[in-house]
Amino acid sequence: MLENPNKTYVIAKGWRIAAVAVWFVYGGLGAFLMWKVNQNADADMASQVIGYLMGSTLVIFFTGLLINAFFYRFEIGDGSIRSVDFWRTREMRLADIKGYQYSPKRNGTLIFLSESQKIQVMMFFENPKDFQQWLEANLKNLSISPSHQDMAAALSDERLGTSEEARRAQIDRARKWKKLSWVVAPFLVWGMFYPHPYDAVIWVAVLAPVAASGLLILFPALVRFDAPANSVYIPVSPLVVMPGLILGMRALLDWNVFDWHHFWIPFAAFTVCLFMLYFALEGDLRKRPGLMLVCLLYCAVYGSGAVVCLNGILDKSVPALYSAKVIGKRVSYGKHRSYYMTLSPWGEVTEQKEYSVFPNIFQSRPVGQKVTVSIKSGALNVPYYYIY
Repeated sequence: MLENPNKTYVIAKGWRIAAVAVWFVYGGLGAFLMWKVNQNADADMASQVIGYLMGSTLVIFFTGLLINAFFYRFEIGDGSIRSVDFWRTREMRLADIKGYQYSPKRNGTLIFLSESQKIQVMMFFENPKDFQQWLEANLKNLSISPSHQDMAAALSDERLGTSEEARRAQIDRARKWKKLSWVVAPFLVWGMFYPHPYDAVIWVAVLAPVAASGLLILFPALVRFDAPANSVYIPVSPLVVMPGLILGMRALLDWNVFDWHHFWIPFAAFTVCLFMLYFALEGDLRKRPGLMLVCLLYCAVYGSGAVVCLNGILDKSVPALYSAKVIGKRVSYGKHRSYYMTLSPWGEVTEQKEYSVFPNIFQSRPVGQKVTVSIKSGALNVPYYYIY
């Protein structure tokens, strides 16, 4: 006999507030990146593709999470359960349900199983105890919790040692290294909003994914690309995703690439090398095509940002200086104010073009006055410019 029929569970208010906060940070960042590219009339195809790729990925993914945080509901009827989100509704007859199990891949996720289908449910409800009581009273638990599953799997892995004591010692060591993920949030703030000293920010962002791969070498049996917070496994995805976003943002905001022809080879080298490193070391990644695609996307963001930023900070070339006349000026208003100047032809540029400039240059150079365009060759042979 089904207890407490006709119940509806929605996402808890705290998780909704968290979803809004996350959307403002990451969705707003994505929107800002696309707006920034759109405002730069002089941006070429390569920079537009990179900017829109990064921005749209962030906006679409986190907007989807936000919508579902307010729309999702789980319904228990007289003879069935229903999982309703913004895109689809999934239903399963209670008589057909064999039981439920905790997902070994996603913390806080339940999987309801029948002979022909399964329904995944995130347990972030307003009345979690009530839901848990109904679950335990009416359905069979087909698995132990994900953290217990992970611990049992680790303790049976002979790569961690020949005895249970040795394996537990390895797990304790890995847990200490796992605390590295705690530095991701302050590093994100440092890299995006106060990137000083600048070279240190760039080098930390460039080397973080390589250091994360070192964890795969130190603890090959205890590292996953992603893992739940309470798992014994170390997740390295934060050390790939966050540095890549920082490098991509700094590349768009801080550097003006003049010619993209020599960009693509080092970009491909950075992207492919990082991806192949994780592909070779992380066996779990090879079993999950969807996660593999996400990893490749973030490696591409990392590669583009690393090339542009390293090209600039390592550059020791002597700048080529050109003189140009200010033909027009405009200010773009939005979340951030941007300043643009239209310059007369100079050097190899045979027509008037609009360029992004710093506020002090914009304010101190009236229309009709001469400015200097400085072109540097770049450490990776990707030319970039400054206007002063």
